[in-house]
Amino acid sequence: MTRPKMLDHCRHNVKEAALTNVDCGLVDWFNCESIKALGTFDVVIACRTAALSDFERLDALA
Repeated sequence: MTRPKMLDHCRHNVKEAALTNVDCGLVDWFNCESIKALGTFDVVIACRTAALSDFERLDALA
C-alpha cells in the first residue's frame, strides 16, 4: 500500500520541526468505529480529501 504524498510531507515536517506530540496515521475515514477507538484527538484534513463531501460523517466524529 502506498501512502499519499500529503502524509509523507506531514511526517517530514514533523521530523524537521522535532515535534514529539504528533502521530501521523492513515485511517479509514469510512469506518467510524475504528476512528472512535482512537480516543480524543485533533484532526487535520488535507485539501482534496473525499471526506469533505460527507459533512454528516465529519460531524459524527467531532
